[in-house]
Amino acid sequence: MPLKAGDYFDFKLPDGVTIEEAMGNMGDYGTYTIDADGTVHFVFNEKVETKHDIHGTFHYDAHFDKETVPGEVVIDTPTEENFPPSEVHVRPDYNQGIDKSGHFDKTPNPSEVIWEININRPLNTMENATLTDPMPAGTTYKSVVIYPETVGPNGEILSVDKAHPLVEGTDYTVDANGKITFIGKYAKTDQAFNVVYTTSIDDDTIPEKGGNVNFTNTATLNDGKTDTDASASVDAEYKGPITKNGPYSTGDDQVYNWNVEYNYNEQKHKAGSYIEDTMSDAIELVDGSVKLYKITFDKDGNEIKGAELKEGEDYKLVPDPNDPQKFKIVFLKDIDYAVKAEYQTKVKDIVDENVPIENSVETDTGDKDGSTGNATQEGLVKNVDSDIDYSKDEIPWKIDINSAGYLMENWSLEDTMSQGLTFIEDSFQIIDKNEGNRVLLPTEYTLVKTATGFQVSFNSPLKEGTVD
Repeated sequence: MPLKAGDYFDFKLPDGVTIEEAMGNMGDYGTYTIDADGTVHFVFNEKVETKHDIHGTFHYDAHFDKETVPGEVVIDTPTEENFPPSEVHVRPDYNQGIDKSGHFDKTPNPSEVIWEININRPLNTMENATLTDPMPAGTTYKSVVIYPETVGPNGEILSVDKAHPLVEGTDYTVDANGKITFIGKYAKTDQAFNVVYTTSIDDDTIPEKGGNVNFTNTATLNDGKTDTDASASVDAEYKGPITKNGPYSTGDDQVYNWNVEYNYNEQKHKAGSYIEDTMSDAIELVDGSVKLYKITFDKDGNEIKGAELKEGEDYKLVPDPNDPQKFKIVFLKDIDYAVKAEYQTKVKDIVDENVPIENSVETDTGDKDGSTGNATQEGLVKNVDSDIDYSKDEIPWKIDINSAGYLMENWSLEDTMSQGLTFIEDSFQIIDKNEGNRVLLPTEYTLVKTATGFQVSFNSPLKEGTVD
């Protein structure tokens, strides 16, 4: 049937491409429009009625949707003529052929370094590609696994197909040093890969007393044409065999907390291993204060306090019969985990000035550590109690009395304030910390306001003596 003016022809552009609306002329024979939904509309004019053997080609430019995953993409053009589909290789907007990172099997005290290498994320065509990754000093090649990976429009990794790793001997070969050569169906490929190397950390590389060890290496991808490098660096943290921490004041009765980090390097120790603790002459162990806990570490290396070890079952305390300032913690079972020992000491005598105190520890293997500090007087400590109330021009004060728990007889206190301050008498109160923060009655003490502050003293029976 011959064409007539007003005849039209519609067809759809393929899915998966971004369409821009357009219109124009079809030479001398009509006009066309492209709608936002991809419909192309040809309308013929009267010239088709007088011409014969009319033919032409329609060209259009489009780009792929941002949602299109790079790789081999099949384009179907929906027309009545059933044109065969077209296969197009879509590359991401990314040009880094190789990247590398590293992490450890655990931290602290790792025994393996795991290196992850992503290759060919630009989806270039590689032929007889090789990947070399010389292991850094102090490590030994252990194994490698290769996974296909899918990348997005910007080269980002969308997924790693860990369910279908490549097969050694069929898809690749690897030598004793970890050099990979792609073979078989991957001898020529535009696939991206995730390569995971596992290397063992040599025992003689691990510092016996703890410390950090750096591992750095460079991987090289040869895609059949060019070499591309990527480097990575990781720092391994190794804990020491023993660390002593403290003293930490409890704020009461001249009692101080200490702790010992034992076997944080997670070595194996036989039953009978011990920690010997030596205290300076000014302090003594608080009975019943020794507690031991199993320690583990989370993925970031932070310690997690676990179950308390049982005295008499997991360990025993052995006082030194010849030196009251020494005692041992003896382990009754083999251990290969970290242990935290916590305990308290008390200053023996009255402290009215700074008193040096120290504590040292030594293991059966000869590892040792120690820490020192000062016991400070706790008879009288004065501080601003909270925020200053500028609207009322008032400053709240707090005086801690006898936190050390000494016997007080005929106790009295005089507070002299600096110039410009006036004592507000009805704000005064005394709180007994040893009786559930009971507020003392005004009849239990005598308060006298002075020109420069105040004086206060206990009435009977507190006057005769108290440790509160």
